[in-house]
Amino acid sequence: MNKKICIILYSLKMGGVERSFVNLARELVKLGHEVDFVIGERNISPLEDDVRSFCQLIVISPNSKILFAIGIFYYIAKHKPTHILSAFSDINFLVVCASRLLPFNFNTTTTHHTPLCQPSQGKGLIFKAKLNLMVTLMKWYAPRCNNVVAVSNGLAYEINQITKLAPERISVIHNPVIITQSKLHHQTKENRTPFTIIFVGRLSTEKRVDNLLSAFHQFSERVDSKLTIIGDGPQRRSLREQAINIRSDIAFLGFIHDPSPYIMSSDVLVLPSDFEGFGNVLIEAMACGTQVIATDCPYGPNEILEGGALGQLVQRNNVDELAKALFKAHKKLFWVQPELLIKKSTQYTAIISANKYSKLLQL
Repeated sequence: MNKKICIILYSLKMGGVERSFVNLARELVKLGHEVDFVIGERNISPLEDDVRSFCQLIVISPNSKILFAIGIFYYIAKHKPTHILSAFSDINFLVVCASRLLPFNFNTTTTHHTPLCQPSQGKGLIFKAKLNLMVTLMKWYAPRCNNVVAVSNGLAYEINQITKLAPERISVIHNPVIITQSKLHHQTKENRTPFTIIFVGRLSTEKRVDNLLSAFHQFSERVDSKLTIIGDGPQRRSLREQAINIRSDIAFLGFIHDPSPYIMSSDVLVLPSDFEGFGNVLIEAMACGTQVIATDCPYGPNEILEGGALGQLVQRNNVDELAKALFKAHKKLFWVQPELLIKKSTQYTAIISANKYSKLLQL
């Protein structure tokens, strides 16, 4: 029997989860597997063009989120995939429901990218209710799917605590961040001014770019420096207003499809999040040979940076400690050989992830 893989997401907006699945799908096709990429709605996104270049992209509910669930059932019944990979608790739940209700068998692999045990202080009732719902859904679907995948060991432990699944039932497969090793070489930046700091990611509350701006304010008063912020999101306006008061060299560049040239030309990348499922951008920085600073948040940064050996880990929501880390990076009191960072990033290539999924799914 020919095996057909289906990847289901709600959209292909430019997020870390979406980019990881596009990288994975591309490699699975290269390995000779048939792949359908199923989404609920279209976005104006370069990822959609990427997907169309190597596999079929199917939009199942272009005008309605309510019809998304019906669209999943209809797609599965019509196309009869042998294996389905999905992400996010609500989609995982729908796929497992379909596997129980439709009159034929297919393999279900639910993947998990974001902590559900998130800090909820200061959050509204709707946020807390949504988290509780996601936990309830996971408790139901996780024991009933064929495979459960976490992108980090910390997430795997969280899933184990929530669902009481045996640890051996939860596979850890890191995100496929690196497609091919960059042919560019990290630039030598001995005593170059200004000292350049970069953030790449969604401008949302949990990323704590506000703390980075505050730390940069302290740092820039003593060091000739600039801060580049790449990304977009709901906090863009408030962060711009905060930056105006700092009166330093801060550039908001918006979304950029390939930020690697900016990362490569920076002295240090900072990820100041409250939580991360993994932390893809840390690996992107390592692949460029760029120094990294991250908060020691759940769950990915500590794993990726090997407990602080490959980059500075600072306490969450601590502006002073983040500023001290910037001073350490500037004075090279903490510095990792770029060649070592580049070498370590090769653990996270798309082909490695694709081979692990192929083995797990017995393709």
